[in-house]
Amino acid sequence: LEITLWRRRCAASGRCGGNSALRRDGVHAMTAMHVAAQCGHIESIRVLAAAAPELLKIIDADGHTPLDLALAAGHIACVDEL
Repeated sequence: LEITLWRRRCAASGRCGGNSALRRDGVHAMTAMHVAAQCGHIESIRVLAAAAPELLKIIDADGHTPLDLALAAGHIACVDEL
């Protein structure tokens, strides 16, 4: 469900399409996992990790993993999940 909602929002914005929404977003090369981690969306992290575990290791354009972003934002529950 979370992935479907992400794809719909992304398609509606006209910025991307299909599975690319899960992989990279804009100039920062952030994945859906990066965004979920940075924003503290633990359930999204769980859904994304189950669907595409490789997202956990992708580094964005600034050299950060989703874990780095969750830690920097102080989302301890997300850090534990990641």
